[in-house]
Amino acid sequence: MTVSGYGYQAWGISPFGGVTVGVIDFVRAFAAGDRIVLVELDFEPQHLGAQYPGDGLNPASWTVVGPVRNAEGVITGTGDRVVASVEYVNATTYRLITLFPLGAATDTLTVSTVDLRNPVGAVQPDVSVSFNGCAQAPQLVAQPGTTGDLRNIQPQALDNQVSGTLQVGSDGDYQLGTVEETVRKLIIRRLTIPLGGFTWLPDYGLNLPVKGLVSPSQLPVIRDTIKNAVLREPEVVDAGVRVSLQGDGIVMVQVQARLRTGTSVNVATRVVAAA
Repeated sequence: MTVSGYGYQAWGISPFGGVTVGVIDFVRAFAAGDRIVLVELDFEPQHLGAQYPGDGLNPASWTVVGPVRNAEGVITGTGDRVVASVEYVNATTYRLITLFPLGAATDTLTVSTVDLRNPVGAVQPDVSVSFNGCAQAPQLVAQPGTTGDLRNIQPQALDNQVSGTLQVGSDGDYQLGTVEETVRKLIIRRLTIPLGGFTWLPDYGLNLPVKGLVSPSQLPVIRDTIKNAVLREPEVVDAGVRVSLQGDGIVMVQVQARLRTGTSVNVATRVVAAA
């Protein structure tokens, strides 16, 4: 943060103790990687930390949108690349890391500010600038049913834990679990994280009340909500869900998910603790 009162830039904003704050605008933006946008501003924004609204380090202060293409490469619309994190380069330059790839170098994208604040906390008018995408690096894609997450001791029945001691093979390297083991952990994670629990994944999680009043009449809605959440996992093609309300106010769920590999995964866990 620039200290006001002793000159300009590194030593202050204006002489004699005055504070002159200009309107923030873009100097330029360019793709520094297939998920990296480097932005340069003409004036320093607030940059206290990612937890502050309108802060330059807060991912919510930025949007990056660009063309969306289908499997044939035809543009079908526009989509948000979702800024997942922001890195400080210097007082006026920031590195935006996006969740989704920017796209081809021939694509034109737009990065915009969202209620960005200046150093004295005043919200600035939203501004934007266009830039070209970046050629995407080749990605290794595992074939269905071959490998999965790092293998660890699997949780017991009705256990919400999805981690444990990693297992080492005879070659001294960490073992990889099967796709079925991985999807089971992914389902448990999705069902035990509140919707919006990850700021960079607003649609991830389950929108159910925690320690709220649950009646038997709500169980069909809860069942359908859980099924829709399970079907968001890319490897799941179909799912059967059963829910029950226990006497202690715990909502139990049993899921049988059918995978693209032709196999199935069974999950039993707690999803709502009623008050």
